[in-house]
Amino acid sequence: YSKLTYRLLIAESSVIYRGALLAQLENPITELKSLPEGNYLYLAGNFNTYAEAKAAQAKFGPSAGFAVQVIPFARERWLKKEDAYAYTTQYPDLVQFLNDK
Repeated sequence: YSKLTYRLLIAESSVIYRGALLAQLENPITELKSLPEGNYLYLAGNFNTYAEAKAAQAKFGPSAGFAVQVIPFARERWLKKEDAYAYTTQYPDLVQFLNDK
């Protein structure tokens, strides 16, 4: 997996969520964060472009009651904004993500 993808961060919680929302999501993923707090991350989608991820994010809208974030992944690794700049030559679509912040 050497490509860039985007996922939606739906929620982060210290407990496992077992509600119906996950069943409604496209490609739902639950990860245990490898930080000391050990929170669970609830991610959805696997989008090839930032525009696709933004369109999916817009479906949640403010009425969802929570903020959904678009997260870039390069080589299956979450790219934080400060790290993403180093990958813009290899993944030009990241410029869209960085310009939108």
